[in-house]
Amino acid sequence: MNKPDDYNPHGNEHSPDPCNEYRPDPCPPQPSPPNPEHHDHCCCAPQDRYYYGDLFHGQVTSPLSRSAFAASQGWIATWEANEMEGGKNFPENVGGSFNPPWANNRFLTDSVSAVPPIDGRIISGGRTGSRDVVNFTDQELINARGRAWPRTRVSSGQQFNVQWVYTALHRTRGYSWWITTPTWNPQQRISRFSLGTNSFYNDYNTLTPFWNFSIAQMGPTVNHSVTLPNRTGHHVLLLVWIVADTGMGFYQAFDLDFD
Repeated sequence: MNKPDDYNPHGNEHSPDPCNEYRPDPCPPQPSPPNPEHHDHCCCAPQDRYYYGDLFHGQVTSPLSRSAFAASQGWIATWEANEMEGGKNFPENVGGSFNPPWANNRFLTDSVSAVPPIDGRIISGGRTGSRDVVNFTDQELINARGRAWPRTRVSSGQQFNVQWVYTALHRTRGYSWWITTPTWNPQQRISRFSLGTNSFYNDYNTLTPFWNFSIAQMGPTVNHSVTLPNRTGHHVLLLVWIVADTGMGFYQAFDLDFD
């Protein structure tokens, strides 16, 4: 596999390798040979993908997230749906201070977060190009593709179940669940403001330091169940898979119709 001219799996002051930014010290030894199925290593920078192969990480397929639905329609490639990836410290200081648990003493050894996705690109994890379609409002999607986002019918207080399909595993800090506020504007793209200042549910793994634990001990969760808050009408739910061994999170969104 060809590597870019600036490929450097270890990072130094002459390389843009993000591993240099959040590789822990000491870093656990790499498997030999590398195992891309487990991706059980210390850093998941873009350069690592050249070394381990093109690793694309996961999506929710039941119910179909926006990215999974876009892939099912051929609007984006499957690998693009698996890589809605941005900095994990979402939402980063909206409405006041923001102190994610991996920034306190318990999780001080977690990888430093990259910049979270900006307003209007949150659902794609900040990704642009063809993946920007998942950020579209209903009207934008109607104009571009002739239809609005499909809805999942739900009720306030019910259990909402999702199922992930993972194509590259990471040691996982946990999951954070957000939903649009009662006064959000569906005519505008999703912003930090439209999701409020607090997640409505968090599920965190407290094991630390992450490099002392295996994927089996800190791996991602396939099946989730969460109690939905009180809402009426159309709302967007955002689920963030928060990785421990990188500074990134993976963003999945669902359009819900509360009866």
